[in-house]
Amino acid sequence: MKALLKIKMLFMFVCIAGLNLYSDTIDFVPKDSVLEENAHKIQPRQTVIKGNPLAILWGPVMYTAEYRMMEEIAVGFHESYQFGVSFLGESPVLGLVALQTPPTQQKLNFSVYGYRVQGAYKYYYMKRHNAPCGLYVGPLISYATATVKESSTGLNMKETNFNLNLISGWQVVAKKGLAFDVCIGFGYRNEYARNYSPPNTYDPADFVLRPSHFNILLSVNIGFGF
Repeated sequence: MKALLKIKMLFMFVCIAGLNLYSDTIDFVPKDSVLEENAHKIQPRQTVIKGNPLAILWGPVMYTAEYRMMEEIAVGFHESYQFGVSFLGESPVLGLVALQTPPTQQKLNFSVYGYRVQGAYKYYYMKRHNAPCGLYVGPLISYATATVKESSTGLNMKETNFNLNLISGWQVVAKKGLAFDVCIGFGYRNEYARNYSPPNTYDPADFVLRPSHFNILLSVNIGFGF
């Protein structure tokens, strides 16, 4: 388990480092006349690193905690790309379930691990603000998968969540670099699970996935711009 965690953290580091190298190659400086006209609008910070601390309580897959890291890169006066990678571990909610095991029963020992990748295109439509600041709209695509195991019962479930959304939000980057991003959205969701457990090892009601393909999201991210 520790080796798997190290591999996932290394994967996250390589992805973020690659995005930083990619951002260094982006050049969206316009012609002199346009540059002079928009010089007062150019944001001094065009890259934002951020995450959602609330996702640690409940991730995109049932019973998971999400440790998220995202990078947003401005690629124009009003456009940006956003990429994110996450490690999925055991949710504190699942830990509380294990603590409530009656003394007469064997203590539950859960193991949860997985990952999430996501990407978005954002268009900042306010004339007085340039990317990555102000109000924005755009598409967001996300894929998450996690395995939930319990040693004493033989529980072994693999759950997957794919969604495609239209998001709208507002991001502000302070002069000292602190960034705050909040967005809402809706779209399509496909959530399913594969059961590798022995028969009669768990209550199916504990793993009922949301039957609707309609997805609603609310996200709050805090980070730093540079």
